[in-house]
Amino acid sequence: MEKILSDNEVFRNRIKCIEGKQSEFVDSLTAIQQEFDDYRKATEGELKEMRECLDDQENRARRQNLRLVGFPEGVEGKNAVAFIQEWLPKILGLEGETFEVERAHRSLQQRPADGARPRAIVIQLLRFSDTVKIVTQLETKVHCNLAIRLS
Repeated sequence: MEKILSDNEVFRNRIKCIEGKQSEFVDSLTAIQQEFDDYRKATEGELKEMRECLDDQENRARRQNLRLVGFPEGVEGKNAVAFIQEWLPKILGLEGETFEVERAHRSLQQRPADGARPRAIVIQLLRFSDTVKIVTQLETKVHCNLAIRLS
């Protein structure tokens, strides 16, 4: 009988020890969960702020784009920047002007079938003053088959 009582006492001590460890683990897990929730909230806030900043930057970059509508497909050849720098002053009657083109490409759509409406050429000039000059000059030209839009 004494053997059973001593074994029983040993089991009680082990159970108390296990319950104490379990309580420590639960407290530790609760603290980790709270820390994770705080980190997630902070990260979500930062991510939202970064997305808004990226959206703002993308919108600001698009504001300086000009879309040239009316050029036949493929007329720019392999180098759209050189084509725009050469032909845009001639078309607008600004032969003495030079425009520094940062970027020029066709809009990112599928190439249209023959005879279909050609894609717009999207350009971004180095100086916004050149963009204003082009738009102003186009508004004064009456007989021009070229349409330019700010996008």
